Amino acid sequence: MTRREHQIADLVAQGDSNKIIAFKLGLTEGTVKQLLHLLYNKLGVDNRTQLANLVNKEKFECDDSHVSYS
Repeated sequence: MTRREHQIADLVAQGDSNKIIAFKLGLTEGTVKQLLHLLYNKLGVDNRTQLANLVNKEKFECDDSHVSYS
């Protein structure tokens, strides 16, 4: 995943809305939505809840700060 994808995935896992993610990263909501759909496809998940669960699981299982989400 790219650095930007990691940022978005982490913010989703924290419970941020698309609007908040867009504001924090200086993007439009439309861009956030597009990137989320790309992430869903890349990671094999169907929605933001599954994405958040995957991110949180990987963070829990990984002592290193370089999480792969795969």
